[in-house]
Amino acid sequence: AVLQLIQQLTGINTVMYYCGTIFVMAGYTDPTLAIWLSAAVSLIGWLFCFLGVVAVERMGRRRLTLTSLAGVIVALVALGGGFKYSEMTSETVVGGSGDCARYSSCFDCVADDTCGFCPSASDAGLCVPGNATAPTLGAAAAMCNSTATSAAGGNSTRRWFSQSTGCPASGSDGSNLGGKISLVATAAYLAAFQPGMGTMPWTINSEIYPLHARSLGVSLATMTNWCSNLLISYTFLDLTRAVTTPGAFWIYAAVGVLGWAWFYCNLPETRGLPLEKIGELFARPGDAVATRGSVGYRFIGSPGRDAST
Repeated sequence: AVLQLIQQLTGINTVMYYCGTIFVMAGYTDPTLAIWLSAAVSLIGWLFCFLGVVAVERMGRRRLTLTSLAGVIVALVALGGGFKYSEMTSETVVGGSGDCARYSSCFDCVADDTCGFCPSASDAGLCVPGNATAPTLGAAAAMCNSTATSAAGGNSTRRWFSQSTGCPASGSDGSNLGGKISLVATAAYLAAFQPGMGTMPWTINSEIYPLHARSLGVSLATMTNWCSNLLISYTFLDLTRAVTTPGAFWIYAAVGVLGWAWFYCNLPETRGLPLEKIGELFARPGDAVATRGSVGYRFIGSPGRDAST
């Protein structure tokens, strides 16, 4: 069950479900481009699944899982770093209204789908309540309209920047370096995840349970997977609001570090072992271990306890 839990809590379905949104937040604001980038990194993840098929018997379950998770951790740190760079080079928020005024940069402002950014001067602007297309009617709209200026000075028609459009390019160095780092890190994340953490939890969970409890064990592991999937998917946007987008990915990386340490200490190698022997890897002194005989199962380590099939 811990394998399935760590698989989900390192953010795989956040990346898969919100891939297009992540790329928009990273500066790739054209919808067509964001869709094609999402398709490209998904293709990378699919192709690297086959690497797991090839490597599982050569590297073994334990080594492949640990290597994969280590790559996931590095990619998550880099992904958070890319977003942090975008945040640092984004236009500064100099005011606003409501809860939106608490943000300090355009990047953080538009990451909240209830807020938007209105440029008011060079490399600065206001963060006010709104939606994907416009600020909220009333005070927010009045604030934006009253401070509209053009680069040459004087009044101008204001653009509205939201989660669907990203931030003005003029606030960065023009190269969108943070977005490029985030794009490469997302591709690296899927390439590292799929061969090991994408496949090994299912492979190992199908092997490690004793035969008489295998269906129950696999069912509980699957339930853990989908419950944690729901948790991580449901909380992603709220998490980005609470700790910023870089912070969210760094939290996933921290969960990965804890998972790697747990696997290192507790995950055995099951390569080459028959299913009947794998259960013995988890037996403690004095535990009953079921072995298959000509009549049925005999429980070793528990005198006088026999069961037939």
